[in-house]
Amino acid sequence: MSAPLNGRCDQCGGNIEFDAPDTGAIAACPLCGKDTFLQPAEPAGTSDADEPPSSTTAPRKSRRARVLAVVVIALIAIGGTAAAFFAKRAKHSAGTEDPPAGKPVRSNPAGSASKPDDDPPKDVTPVVANFQAGLSAKSIQRGREVFLSSCTECHRLYDPAFYSATAWANTLGSMRGKAKLNGAQYDDLQTFVKTLRSP
Repeated sequence: MSAPLNGRCDQCGGNIEFDAPDTGAIAACPLCGKDTFLQPAEPAGTSDADEPPSSTTAPRKSRRARVLAVVVIALIAIGGTAAAFFAKRAKHSAGTEDPPAGKPVRSNPAGSASKPDDDPPKDVTPVVANFQAGLSAKSIQRGREVFLSSCTECHRLYDPAFYSATAWANTLGSMRGKAKLNGAQYDDLQTFVKTLRSP
């Protein structure tokens, strides 16, 4: 004779014992009296309670994968933004280097205190006229370069023709030391201003 098997009642869930040949038969439960299918209980090591159902593990894995993908994409986006920022900053700082000597500066430096509503700088070109009074073209050109490079470092380009001779003499006299003009530069600047103003 074989050892009795243990199983659970389908109706009340109680433990019942039955003989091995009765497996698969329908019998009355000794606890509740209702008909139940006789089936041996699964061994303790293979119970479904020990393993989580596959339906819950799959969403956990996919959720982890989605979170990981979002984190990776966010890091790539932040890295790309930071790289673009620093590249733009490096490009901007490379553009603010001092211009080579001898070339006139034609715009305000980035740190100037001019108002945003100021007129943009103008190109002041000497006009050969009858009041040039025998001044050399080279001297006028050198004066123009001094005017564009030294004066426009701090100021907008003002048309010298709009100011009186006294106003320009006072301005040039006071700014000579601040702009660090040597004697030849100062003379060339005065020559340039004279060519733009009518006598």
